Amino acid sequence: MISMAQTIFIYTISSSVVMVYGFGLERSFFESHPASRFYTRIPTVALTVMSTVAVLWYPLSHILVPFGYAFIAPVFLLLVYGTVSNLMSLITPSMTDSPSGERVFLFGTAYLALFEATCFLDAIAIAASGIATFSLVTTLLFSIRERIAPTSIRPEWRGAPIILVTMGLLALAFYGADISWWLTGGPK
Repeated sequence: MISMAQTIFIYTISSSVVMVYGFGLERSFFESHPASRFYTRIPTVALTVMSTVAVLWYPLSHILVPFGYAFIAPVFLLLVYGTVSNLMSLITPSMTDSPSGERVFLFGTAYLALFEATCFLDAIAIAASGIATFSLVTTLLFSIRERIAPTSIRPEWRGAPIILVTMGLLALAFYGADISWWLTGGPK
């Protein structure tokens, strides 16, 4: 059994939810603008995903999957996520203005956490890793935007093109640990 620290490391860096699985790349790109209210929404986003995973873990792992009804899980996930999201929007006003792409990222993170985990704590760790990766990548993109703003980049590379190239390099950096021979036991 993999320890909790290894699970968090694997799903944050090596098998990043944002970069490798592709959840949140678009959101990280849009949230990296200086006018974004991303950091004020992080606690609510984390609580929403963790609550969804916590509510669905037992029914999914003990009822739907063992009896062969795993195909219904996305419907239940949407229902529970929508309910939790609406409850959170009543509690915190910052959730009411969340973009639709963020909801897709959160749904994907909860789905991945529920189907990749072997126990409840692993599911929570994978969900937390997804939020941590989303925060890390968004912060990196924000700082890269800040760094390249005063530079003399050619006009056709300003804005989205340079950020997309940067996101590709970040994906290589995150995914490099999975495919590098020196972390997998040597050349074959």
